[in-house]
Amino acid sequence: MKKYSKEIILGLFLVAIVGLSIIQYRYARIGLYVAKIQFQEQLADGFQNIQLDLMTENELTFLMYLAITEDTSYLKLTTDSIQSAATHFLHGFLKDRLLSAGVQAKFGYTLSLGKKGPELLRFMPHGDDPKALETTVFLTGFLEDRLGERVKIKFFFHDIRTYLFQKLNGIVIPSILFIVLISLLSIWFFRRTYYQNKVITTTNDFINNLTHELKTPVFSIGIATKLLENDAATRDHPALAHIQQQNDRLKEHINKVMDLAEMEQKGYVMKRSRVDIGPLLRELEKEYQLKAKVEGFPFTAIYPNEVVVRADQPNFKNALVNLIENAIKYGGDGQVILKVVEHPKEYHFRVEDQGPGIPKAHQQDIFKKFYRIMHDQPTYKKGYGLGLHYVKQVVKFHKGKILLESSPGQGTAFVLILPKA
Repeated sequence: MKKYSKEIILGLFLVAIVGLSIIQYRYARIGLYVAKIQFQEQLADGFQNIQLDLMTENELTFLMYLAITEDTSYLKLTTDSIQSAATHFLHGFLKDRLLSAGVQAKFGYTLSLGKKGPELLRFMPHGDDPKALETTVFLTGFLEDRLGERVKIKFFFHDIRTYLFQKLNGIVIPSILFIVLISLLSIWFFRRTYYQNKVITTTNDFINNLTHELKTPVFSIGIATKLLENDAATRDHPALAHIQQQNDRLKEHINKVMDLAEMEQKGYVMKRSRVDIGPLLRELEKEYQLKAKVEGFPFTAIYPNEVVVRADQPNFKNALVNLIENAIKYGGDGQVILKVVEHPKEYHFRVEDQGPGIPKAHQQDIFKKFYRIMHDQPTYKKGYGLGLHYVKQVVKFHKGKILLESSPGQGTAFVLILPKA
């Protein structure tokens, strides 16, 4: 499953983007349909106002009558001038009434008598458009009474689809922008994750290859020391024990790195079982009491006689040893305390030192792999940035928690919390 997790996530993302786009498209269609109905209602209101206002005799209807009948007796103007004036005044009137009803679409019109009469007035500022929406309004009242036929005004609305889409800009444009933004952020995230995973994989491969190569000389050194121990001339040499001790320490570091890499790649390498780790704590107490006498630092261990948890004992021991070794390494000559406190549902394994403490700026990062606190003091002991990361992985596998309590100059305490078995 883990092998294909990236492909599954990418597939789900694509499905989500496509689904979101389809939903937004359907919302846009619904919005377009609603806008179309609203436009028709606005047209009906505007046409009703036009019919009512042109039903009675007034300056505009009288001017229209003169233009239609080509009557020049009332105005000292030519027929063309009267028709031109009537055409423009009528267009202004129609535009005003449509705007008051909420219609802002571009339009032109023609005016004729009856259903099939010839065009008498024409105003088409946007030219003839075969795709224009055509709507007809018939005028009654004054003009019909004078002319004996109803006057027909035929409207031509241009770019209606564009006009309706402009009404949806508040929905369509933000939707498109958000989809594009989500897509760009997701692509950036996937690219960043891909390159980070590639770097981590390359690093782990390098470390694994290096540790495997180191195992051969470590094994050879171990065989050589065994041979020297069996030789009466060299078995009591003081350097022999030191060589064996350092070889064992190097072997332990190699195994730790390999276990950590295997944990991260496979997700698990440990087997938990119900175990009393009281004997393990007594073994650690005895070992570090002896080390404390040799190296000259106070060591105290406080714990119950019986500590029953579900644990992988070898790895949990390594986690405790890591914390104790860190306390010895960075605690100076101050006291190191291993303390186990029993709670109703869990045990708290606490390792304390009296060292300089860990600055708050670094406390969130010290559990990261290869993370080290840079220090300018010559007595500061460097590490590899693997120990605390390994401890956190072990605790995570045990379904526990790790807490850090530290202040500059006040020492450091790490607390491993494990549930009772």
